[in-house]
Amino acid sequence: MKKYILAFLGASLLSGCVTVPLASPEADQQAKKFIAPTDKAALYVYRNSILGTALRKIIKVDGKVIGKNAPFTYFYKLLPPGSHTVTAYTALWGDHDYKIDMQKGKIYCLQQYMIPALPIGTVSLGEIPLKTCKEAIQSLKLIKNYQ
Repeated sequence: MKKYILAFLGASLLSGCVTVPLASPEADQQAKKFIAPTDKAALYVYRNSILGTALRKIIKVDGKVIGKNAPFTYFYKLLPPGSHTVTAYTALWGDHDYKIDMQKGKIYCLQQYMIPALPIGTVSLGEIPLKTCKEAIQSLKLIKNYQ
């Protein structure tokens, strides 16, 4: 039985990357400037882990899907100031919510962590310092938001 589980896990890791719709290179470069708008808050949600390579996770903001992510990608979204809920969803484990109070003119960064679990991994979100976020996102690709 152990051999079958290990074979499944190995195949999952080697099955290749999933694709997601990417934003234009110009939009990617603009988002990587980390310029805070004066009237809104900026939110970055990124995933820079190889874990769960074959899995896309749905990301929602305030209950609305903004897209599905893949390893080594990020979202950039402008939001009005106030309290917001960012959700990472997996079909097996459901929602993982992260509540964040945002102020206009500020930048907020969340990192999506993949947590190994059988039969399929789950996710978590955590707030990351801006300096760490800027460094991490430089090598990632911007995902085109659904809305």
